[in-house]
Order: sequence, then structure tokens, then C-alpha cells
Amino acid sequence: MNFLMYTFTVLLGAFLAFPASSAPERALPSTLKPEPHQRDPYDWNARHEAVRKRNQSVKPEYVMIGDSITHHWGGEPSGDSRKAGEASWEQLFGSHAVTNMGFGFDYVDNAYYRVQNGELDGISPRVIIVLLGTNNLGHRKDTPQACADNIEAFLRLVRQKCPSSKILLLGVLPR
Repeated sequence: MNFLMYTFTVLLGAFLAFPASSAPERALPSTLKPEPHQRDPYDWNARHEAVRKRNQSVKPEYVMIGDSITHHWGGEPSGDSRKAGEASWEQLFGSHAVTNMGFGFDYVDNAYYRVQNGELDGISPRVIIVLLGTNNLGHRKDTPQACADNIEAFLRLVRQKCPSSKILLLGVLPR
């Protein structure tokens, strides 16, 4: 089994094993360190605050949580002049209230911190789409198991914050 297939299998297994109802509190994996990051030239804290404010005022139907792959796609809050896929974003989401919660260079740890600190508070999106892990595997060189454990903990937190939302976990894209 190649590395990507293994990673996808582990992540999918973690997701499928994750119950829809709130699970009892479990300790975070030792590899998960929820914290803001300082690795990118943009103001990460300002983006975090912009996402929080947007979600409170817009009450999105869909939320995309990810790293730069998501951030540079399109949508609001932007904070990004690239918007590499804005036309496809508009085609897919144009008639819906959507929040782009993608942050360049984010690890699962940083997304955990963001959700833990209010980005999903007070909202109940219809669908939460998660595309995380490539920076854990590629930049930080986490093992596939550590990445899967961190994503599983992240999904538990997302489920706790938005119990009625559907969660769509996407596999890590090839690098």
C-alpha cells in the first residue's frame, strides 16, 4: 500500500469510527499542539478574527476548513489577492452563504486552535468540509498515524461545536 493510500485509509477509518453524537471527552494526542501560527507573512490573527466576525454575521450554510489550498481558492473572508480558483468557487458556491476558513501553512493543530477559539461558535452550517493534513505530512513530517490521530481529535471538536452539521472529510491531496 503506498503512502497516500495508507494515509487516506487511516483518515477515512478515523472518520467512519467517529460517532455522530458527542463522545466522552478524550485526551488530545501527544502530537497535537493547539496554537496559532507565525509561519506565514499574512496576519494570521487578523484572519482568525475576520472568520469569527463573518461567521457571526453571515451564519454560513457551508464552511470550508483547510490550509492554503482552501485559502487561495476563493470566497470570504478573502485576505488573499490570489483567489486562484475564484471562478470555480463562484460556480460551486455562488448562491450559498459560505465561509472560507482556509489558512496558509496551517497544521491540524492550528485549525484545532481556531475552532477551539470561536470560529464555529454560535453557528450550525449545513455542511463542514475539512481538507487538512498536507502540511503536517509534508512540512512537519508527521507520521500518517499522528496526522490521522490529530484529525480525529479535530473532528471530535468540530462535532462538539456543531453537532447537527454534516462533516465531509476530504483525503490529503498528493504533494
